[in-house]
Amino acid sequence: MTHAGRLQPTLGPFHPQPPRSPTPQAIVTVPSPGDHQGMTTTSVLTWSNPTTTSTPERRLRLVLAANATTSVGFGLVGAFATNPVAEHLGVDPVRVVRLVSIGLVLFGLDVALTARTSTERLTAGALLVSLADWVWVAATVVVLTLGLLSTEGAVIMGLIGLGVAGFAVLQLLLRRRPTGQ
Repeated sequence: MTHAGRLQPTLGPFHPQPPRSPTPQAIVTVPSPGDHQGMTTTSVLTWSNPTTTSTPERRLRLVLAANATTSVGFGLVGAFATNPVAEHLGVDPVRVVRLVSIGLVLFGLDVALTARTSTERLTAGALLVSLADWVWVAATVVVLTLGLLSTEGAVIMGLIGLGVAGFAVLQLLLRRRPTGQ
């Protein structure tokens, strides 16, 4: 942190510091890589006060954003690489993979909107997302129980199901007190 032109050390994450205004900054000047003429690069590093970034509401929004990102990511992979994905999962017909993948992209986009919604609507939205996640987990259990996938596909879907269950649990826990009260 800079104060009167000097770099001030922080006390670290275990020693809370009082809120500061404006946002703390550090100005770092380093030699440019591969430059032999003495040129330097100046970067301004900023960071947020830990008391404002670790609220339950913020954590809930981050978990929802991670859920949205993975949903859209896996959905896009399945939608655009349908044949290889279906082959790895041991699924036939291939159109099932494409339909589920497109649904996953739409779900992920909805979760992204939920992550950005107002505080008043956040807990209800997180509950709905969590319920949808549990439906995914239940469907995964049914598919695995019926042996509808190859061994590789069962491992892949089992791991994805565990990840989805993790999102559901975190979202339900964090929605209890989204404002940090």
